[in-house]
Amino acid sequence: MVLLWNAFRTQEQLKSATDLRLIASSVRKATAVGDFVAERRNGVAELAERHEIETYLINKALGMSPRYGLNANLDAVEERFRHQVAQKTVRGEPIYNRIVLFDENGETLVDIAPGEPAIHLPPDFREGTTLGVDPAHKRIVATAPVMYRGNFSGTIAAVGELEQLSRYLVSSETQDQYREVLLTLDGRELPALGQHGMLDAAYTRSLAALPENRLVAVDATVDGHRGGAGRQATLAVRTPISGVPLSLVTILPEDQIYGHITSRLFLFSAAAFPLVVLFAAILFDRMRRRTLRLQAAFAESDRRRFELQGRNVVLSEEIERREAVERELREKSTQLEAMAADLRMSMLRAEEANLAKTRFLATVSHEIRTPMNGVLGMAQRLLQSELTQDERQGYVRTILSSGQTLLTLLNDILDLSKVEAGKLELIQSLFDPVQILEETAALFAESAQRKGLKIEVGWHGPESAGYWGDPVRLRQMLSNLASNAVKFTDAGCIRIEASESERDAAQAVLEFRVSDSGAGVPPHKQSMLFQPFTQVDDSSTRKFGGTGLGLSIVRSLAQMMGGDVGVQSAEGQGSRFWFRIRAAVMAEGFGARSAGREIAAGRGSMTAAQVAADPVSNVANSRPIPAGADVRPLETGRVVPLVREVEVLLERRKFRAVSRFQALQAQVAGTGVSADFEAIGRLVADFRFEEALGRLRHLASAHGWIAG
Repeated sequence: MVLLWNAFRTQEQLKSATDLRLIASSVRKATAVGDFVAERRNGVAELAERHEIETYLINKALGMSPRYGLNANLDAVEERFRHQVAQKTVRGEPIYNRIVLFDENGETLVDIAPGEPAIHLPPDFREGTTLGVDPAHKRIVATAPVMYRGNFSGTIAAVGELEQLSRYLVSSETQDQYREVLLTLDGRELPALGQHGMLDAAYTRSLAALPENRLVAVDATVDGHRGGAGRQATLAVRTPISGVPLSLVTILPEDQIYGHITSRLFLFSAAAFPLVVLFAAILFDRMRRRTLRLQAAFAESDRRRFELQGRNVVLSEEIERREAVERELREKSTQLEAMAADLRMSMLRAEEANLAKTRFLATVSHEIRTPMNGVLGMAQRLLQSELTQDERQGYVRTILSSGQTLLTLLNDILDLSKVEAGKLELIQSLFDPVQILEETAALFAESAQRKGLKIEVGWHGPESAGYWGDPVRLRQMLSNLASNAVKFTDAGCIRIEASESERDAAQAVLEFRVSDSGAGVPPHKQSMLFQPFTQVDDSSTRKFGGTGLGLSIVRSLAQMMGGDVGVQSAEGQGSRFWFRIRAAVMAEGFGARSAGREIAAGRGSMTAAQVAADPVSNVANSRPIPAGADVRPLETGRVVPLVREVEVLLERRKFRAVSRFQALQAQVAGTGVSADFEAIGRLVADFRFEEALGRLRHLASAHGWIAG
């Protein structure tokens, strides 16, 4: 009885195991179909994000017409669709046979198969990717919304044959074999590829109502090839397919499922043969003992395998450790090689810097010796008693010129030392770029006139705009560039220009340019121009003097002001030096600009007298305005700051008062007070600073420019 009870129990266990295998097989098959469906849905979603569609939407948002671009974009989209159809295949057949692009209103934009039946979009096609079944046309329709900047802009629909799903199914034309069918939610059958018979409609509706993933006994009605019908007891399991409104139903005869399980009649018969059962029990015991021995052997094999695996792990760790040590050694070696290379480069740079400073000291000694010889020589001549007043004034002017040269050299050296020490400070104040341009041109007008050069000034920014920055350093930077331009130009024109290259509500980027028609700079030497202590020609027989500090100071000041410097030059075709700075934009109101104004030395057919009469090209030669001549209005907004600056310089006995007073004369030239300033200018030129200061204060007080 115990054996009989065990047999019955084993029968139930085998039946349960068979049920579980069938349900698991159905779930795997439904999962495979669901994965195929998900791939279809993901493929459509990827198409909706293709850059060809994004390009079309961008051009459409920009207002591009179909004639001038949108049609070309749609052609590119259609080409992408056809490429997708050719690329996405299963077993050599395309997954999609039709792809359509609709706009946001449902109008067709692209259709690679326009003759096919119309596509009906589901109600929720705007919410995300969908996949529906069209039983009437035997097709699967996958849709995905097209989004642009978060807004719905259209829909992509991809159509495929419904028979593609049948590749995952097992079908049979007979009534007594294994069968798999696809049913819709309302119980309609989707016939598989190559299947001729159809299930009864009432029967399919009953199958659609079966519980999920449970093996249930049903009565099958199957129509044969010739219209005959038969009924038999079968089992069925329904598994829903994820992502699509379909279910996979597996139908199979009961005798095929449980045919391998021993029947109850046989069990009852076996109970009558105890000897057979006893013999079977002995055999079972022997099999059990053999199984135990095999299990022990397997356990020993597993133990040895685990031991070997442990040793392999230890060996792998040791190998990894040694490889890590080798990598570290290689990295250290690479670092040492890099350090050696850096050390060699540092030594080379130190040697180059030492050589540059040696050359600089030789150049500076020469540059200092020349004006010092002028000072000492003229001082000795002044000691002679038989000199006339004009000769004495000429010698004094020579001493002044030499002293100014020495002062400029010392100022450059001091400025460079301050920059390198980080102690150079910018003094911010309100400035007018036009005034700085004109003052710079005025400073070099006389030296340009002596060489027959023409100086042009141009401001290409907004009219009557003021900026906040350091005007003194700006004049210094422009003066360095203009001095080089005059020095290295023998004939032609020099342009001093400025403009706004960028601007916002609070700041502007100003670009200052000095162009000349001189000898130019070879390309291989342009990188040396802005380095300290270097010159393009540093030989002992060079034609032009200088210390090589001017351009280096310009670069340092420009970087301190948030900008940069540069040069465009070709040998024999002149040069164009520029620097940019950042300056705060102040309220407009500086008066009219004179952009494009020329300051000429030998301009066209002008005579020397005409040049001298130009208030900007030669400010040192201003003359009284004849009676009846046109008198231009005085720009007090520019004159008063210059008057105050010159007053301070005269009071402190600064040589720079001479150049700043020349700029002041340029501002008042042609006005009603030009004659008064010319008289004061003669006193300044003779270095009678105290007397010139008194007259300037008297004149300024009379006009209300300074407090009396």
